[in-house]
Amino acid sequence: MKLGKIISALWGLVFAVLWVSPVFSIGDNQDESQIGKLHRSGDWLYRERGSCASVCGYLGNEKHITVPSEVDGKKVLEISLMDDLDYGYYSFFMEEVKFSLVPGTGDSEGEKQELWAYIKRENPQTEGVTLPDTVKKIKAYAFYDCISLKRAELPQGLEIIEESAFEGCENLERAELPTGLRRVGRCCFKGTAISSLTLPESLSYIEEEAFSCCDISSLVIPAGVRYMENNAFSDCLRLKAVSFSEGTERVNLLAFGSRSSFEEIHIPKSAKRIYLTGYEYFTKIYFAADREKTERAMSISDFHHLVSNVKNLYFGEGEELPAEGSPANTLKTVFMITGTVFSVSFSAVLCLYIMERVKNRPKRDLSRGNVLAAFNGAGGTVCKKCGAECGENGKYCCSCGHKIKRG
Repeated sequence: MKLGKIISALWGLVFAVLWVSPVFSIGDNQDESQIGKLHRSGDWLYRERGSCASVCGYLGNEKHITVPSEVDGKKVLEISLMDDLDYGYYSFFMEEVKFSLVPGTGDSEGEKQELWAYIKRENPQTEGVTLPDTVKKIKAYAFYDCISLKRAELPQGLEIIEESAFEGCENLERAELPTGLRRVGRCCFKGTAISSLTLPESLSYIEEEAFSCCDISSLVIPAGVRYMENNAFSDCLRLKAVSFSEGTERVNLLAFGSRSSFEEIHIPKSAKRIYLTGYEYFTKIYFAADREKTERAMSISDFHHLVSNVKNLYFGEGEELPAEGSPANTLKTVFMITGTVFSVSFSAVLCLYIMERVKNRPKRDLSRGNVLAAFNGAGGTVCKKCGAECGENGKYCCSCGHKIKRG
C-alpha cells in the first residue's frame, strides 16, 4: 500500500509541475528565465526572440496603456500571445494570482509551496493601447476577445497583422492602419465596431473575413491590393459604397459575400479580370471602361446575369458616367423602342401580303375539262379559254389554271 501511495503522489507531483510550468513564475527563489523563457519587466510579460523581445501580456489595469519600445534592454519587435494556443490563453490582459501547492510524500505531507500564476483577467478596464514604432508584427490572437478595448493606435513601422489579432473586440471603434502595412490576416478585425476604414497604399494582401461583420459604411480599395480573398468584407451590412482605385487589375466582388446591399460600386478602366457574385444585391455599378472591354473582363455567364439582374449599369470612357434619366440614356431608350415597333410592323405587313397572295392564287377547275390551246409564232402556247400566253412547256394555264391540250 505504501508503495502505491508513493507512486500516486509522485505522478500527482509530475502532473502538477507540468500543468503550472508553461504559465507560472515560481516563487522568489526561482529564476523566471528558466520557466519557458517567460520574463517579467514591471507589468509587462515578454519572451525573448534572440536579441529582441515579444511582449505577450500586461498585468496592470490602466485605462490606456503604451507598450514600451524596450524591455530589459531588448527591443520590442512584436506583440504575441501569453502562451501557445494549446493552453487557450487568448488574452493580452492578464492578472497575477497566488495559490499553494502541497505535494504528497507517502504517509506524510511534503513542504508547502506558494506559486504565483498568470491567468486571464476576467474584467479588464483597459480601453486603449498604443504600440511603439519598433513593432513590426502583431501575431495571431494577440488581442483576441478583448471586449474592453475601444482604441488601438498602430505604429507606422507595422508590416503584418496575423490571424484573429483583434477578432471579437466588439467595442473596438478605431484602429487606423499604418502606411507601411502589407498584410492583414484572416478574421483579423472580424466582429469589431470599426466604422471608418482607410486602407493604405502599401497593403497588398487581405485574407478571408479580415473585416467581416464590421460597421464600415464606405470603402476605397487601393491599387496596391493584389489579392483580396473571398468574404474579406462579408456581412458588412452598413457598407453602401465601394470604389476600386485606378490601376487595380483584379476586381474580386466575391470579397463582399452575398448579404451586402451596395447602393453603388465603381470599377476602374484598368480592371482586366472581374470576379462577380451576389449581383442581385447591387443597386448601381459604374464601369469606367466601355461595355465591350467590361464584357471581356468577366465570364459570359457573369456578364449575362449582371445585365439581367442589375437595373442601373453605366459604361463610359471617363469618370463622367451617365446618370439615371440622363438625355443619353433617354435617347437610347427612344431608339430601342422605335426599332422594336418598326420590326414588329414590318413583320406583320409581310405576313399579311404573303397570306393575301396565297388566298388569291388560281385553282384548277377539273369539272370544266381540257382546254385547247393555240400555238403562236413566238414559240409559246396561248390558252384558248382566257387567251393568256403560257410558254412553250406549260401544261396548265398560268392564269386560269386549266389544262392545256396541244394539237
